[in-house]
Amino acid sequence: MNNYISQNPEKYAIQFKKHGEIINDVSLFNEFDELPISDDKSQYQPVITLIDKTDEIDKIIDKDTTLPITVEVEPTESPILHKPNGVHVPDGGQGTNGYQGNQQSKDDNGYAAERKVYNILKNLHGKDNVKWISKNAERAGEIPTGTGDDSQHYDILYRRPSDTHVRYVEVKEKKNTRYIEFEMSRGEFDFGNDPTNIDYYDIHFISLGDSFHVEDYYIVEKFFKLDESGRRKYELIQNSFLLKAKVVKDN
Repeated sequence: MNNYISQNPEKYAIQFKKHGEIINDVSLFNEFDELPISDDKSQYQPVITLIDKTDEIDKIIDKDTTLPITVEVEPTESPILHKPNGVHVPDGGQGTNGYQGNQQSKDDNGYAAERKVYNILKNLHGKDNVKWISKNAERAGEIPTGTGDDSQHYDILYRRPSDTHVRYVEVKEKKNTRYIEFEMSRGEFDFGNDPTNIDYYDIHFISLGDSFHVEDYYIVEKFFKLDESGRRKYELIQNSFLLKAKVVKDN
């Protein structure tokens, strides 16, 4: 973990405690591993916290002028795929050093994407017609603390002034990609495919470059709606499995 932190200093605020008192000299971190063995290193207790990048992200996203493009995607009849040869599908495991930092980066990117979509919808349809409901809305200060809800299977809902039904927006984000490619929970998948929702469930896909800059913003409306020939808008790649085994107990 120390190596990861030292290689990614922009993600962390690092202080030290000596005999319980905070030492603000961050340079001690670099000298810590070089202290003589005779020195009692235990008296220096590192206090490491992730840097909150909310303000930085807000400034970048709020100045961003990228406009969304509503796109049609090529329909497919392909079956459900397992991991295809030659395509890397990340496992998303937690067993590596720096997982916390990686998770923080993922959270920051997700927040940036949702804020971008919210800004666009608010400008297009008016703030009173847009409701950002996820926990990222709390982070943005748009809703009271404790009211964000990530269990609704969409991030934002809105109503066009000319429509009678709200639209459900699921925001997906990926860094440096040329394709609309994302992972989805079973709950999101089932909600979007529900006959009562299928005409109103849209994917807003943000491709982020470095430093939270928006490279592409695509909207695919009615993402789960089949075309007239019964073809889907997406390939479904099976990335993980639920394995179940029953234990046989001896009598």
